[in-house]
Amino acid sequence: MLDSFDFPDPTQVMPVALGEPGDRLFLLQVVHDDVPVLFKVEKSQVAALCDYLGGILADLPPIDEADIPGDPEPPDPRTAITSWPIASLAVAYEEDTDRILVVAEPFDDVVDEADPDSEPPTARIRMTRAQVAGFIRTGRALVAAGRPPCPLCGLPTGPGRHACPRMN
Repeated sequence: MLDSFDFPDPTQVMPVALGEPGDRLFLLQVVHDDVPVLFKVEKSQVAALCDYLGGILADLPPIDEADIPGDPEPPDPRTAITSWPIASLAVAYEEDTDRILVVAEPFDDVVDEADPDSEPPTARIRMTRAQVAGFIRTGRALVAAGRPPCPLCGLPTGPGRHACPRMN
């Protein structure tokens, strides 16, 4: 059975990309009580989450630039807890705490087959508005640093020859 996580006051929440464009692993890194926890995410999930969080921040009071955290250091796999891949994300604004709640869930196939009635694991991450702004800035930079799109088909060009379907 996979573990559930609750991060009521994480010190860091950032997307991280390891590797070279075209061969990168995207992770959601949450640091709580000085312990980093890593969740595998897709590049498209990072992009969509950044866009959605940006819309939420646009409706809230502005953030002081000095409060926005910088880019994270790459995670150290020797000290990090590596958890499950994220399948779905839900987002809510908690007005009473002025935090943005992100709830992540894994793919359905990780449910404990020995106990089909058990609850699937979740990760509940409560972020400050400044942490959200830092997440958006870092996430958008990571997504933009990928392989450039083909001008004809829009698919990413590779480090080698690009097999463009429109050139067929």
